[in-house]
Amino acid sequence: MVRALENTESGEDRFHGRSGPLPIHQRTYDELTPSVKAFIHAAEQQGYRYIDDPNADQRSGVAAIDLNLLATPRDRSRMLEGLKLSRGIGLGKTFAAVAESEMMPGDQIHDDAGLERAIDQQVASFQHATSTAPMDASARQRLLGRKWRVRDGRAVERMDSDPDVRPGGGGA
Repeated sequence: MVRALENTESGEDRFHGRSGPLPIHQRTYDELTPSVKAFIHAAEQQGYRYIDDPNADQRSGVAAIDLNLLATPRDRSRMLEGLKLSRGIGLGKTFAAVAESEMMPGDQIHDDAGLERAIDQQVASFQHATSTAPMDASARQRLLGRKWRVRDGRAVERMDSDPDVRPGGGGA
């Protein structure tokens, strides 16, 4: 069913549709934002394999699952208008006393083309599908350690909405 809905140029034919009503752009690794690349790198350091196509045969590992929120010209236009509105509010006289300058995309950008480049380089619409990825005991151990704590020492309060998520249980 997903293949029938999808319209994408990337990936293998057996995993992706070419003529469906939903335009899908699957970003290459080079197109990912620095923060998404850092997340992938951190996961690889923990032994997870990078998966460039989550729809393909190999689904165990780390992947950037793009929500395609900027896939259509209308989406991109709305993002651009929203960015322009927020810049106007943030840099207006109301906030002048507390805002010295704009951090991102920065004072050096003055036109729509520059804003569009900033959106391409800095905005990502990815998800982390925690509830849909089964973990074996080894993966759970690498992530959580022996006392069901995330590696930085914080206790896990809630992993997902599965009531069976607990040490030794399912989910996570």
